[in-house]
Amino acid sequence: MNVEGTPDQPPRLGVRFASAVNREELPDVEDADRFIQFSEDLLAKTTQDSVDQATRLHYLGVAYGERYDRMRTIADLARAIELFEESLGLTPLHHGKRASRLEIWQLLITTDA
Repeated sequence: MNVEGTPDQPPRLGVRFASAVNREELPDVEDADRFIQFSEDLLAKTTQDSVDQATRLHYLGVAYGERYDRMRTIADLARAIELFEESLGLTPLHHGKRASRLEIWQLLITTDA
């Protein structure tokens, strides 16, 4: 997976990662680790008022959730929940993606650790 990018670029890497997850073609753990590291770095460079902030938080939460499913590391589950809560906080109530983000968050908070 190519992990080059800047905060000004659209979240293509996240889209690629999420698409692979949706097709149940999850990249190997090393790819997930690289995606998480890149996304954490990108998130640190992204301003709070960026229009991409909620989406980046969402995709990073997906990555942590998927890594939790594979590795069962509680820290990954906790980080996924934290990221989804931040993403929901930035997503307007009538936004088209809010329902799906809320659904994923609800699944995470009811996960047996």
